[in-house]
Amino acid sequence: KGLGVNRDIKVIHVGVDSNVFNLGKGKAYLESGNPKILTVARLHQYKGLSYLIEAIKIVSRHLPETKLYIRGKGPEERKLKEQAKDLGLGKHIAFLEKPMPNEEMPYLYSECDIYVQPSLVEPFGITVLEAMACEKPVIGTRIGGMLDTIEDGKTGMLVPPANPEALAEAIIELGDAHERRRMGNNARRRVMEKFDWGIIAREYDQLLKLF
Repeated sequence: KGLGVNRDIKVIHVGVDSNVFNLGKGKAYLESGNPKILTVARLHQYKGLSYLIEAIKIVSRHLPETKLYIRGKGPEERKLKEQAKDLGLGKHIAFLEKPMPNEEMPYLYSECDIYVQPSLVEPFGITVLEAMACEKPVIGTRIGGMLDTIEDGKTGMLVPPANPEALAEAIIELGDAHERRRMGNNARRRVMEKFDWGIIAREYDQLLKLF
């Protein structure tokens, strides 16, 4: 009704290949940290990475071995690096700058303990699904597609955008390895049941049969 359309609307999500994105081992990209936190994003203001960096300052007081790995390029790169330096987070934050073949992305996700997507704007967020397929709990913001992909408290956690305190609280809660495994297993299961390309293809096939 909000769209002004007087008929049923079916939403078919973007999918992920669970045969490609799954828990596995390859070349080591994340060398240290407990927990190891990963985010993969364009280094732009709308990705909310400055709030994640602020959160790591809080988290480091509770989980002193935590380490955030940021992979991406963009106009905010220099600013984010300066922010991390100014906050004294040199040993807690690393920017992954070496080229990485796309086929090795599943290994990168598999190495982390927690995946975080702190976006201020996110129409969908395919990296969230990729991390979930690799059995990782995901912390995301309550916006856009993450409201559909992440089940709060089951496959990960949803927090308000632009809120470093809430991000930190969620990360600290997932400092519990048992809780990470529980949510990670649920995340993989959710992808297999709802977002695998095989499921999405069948939904398209059923839709086309209506015409």
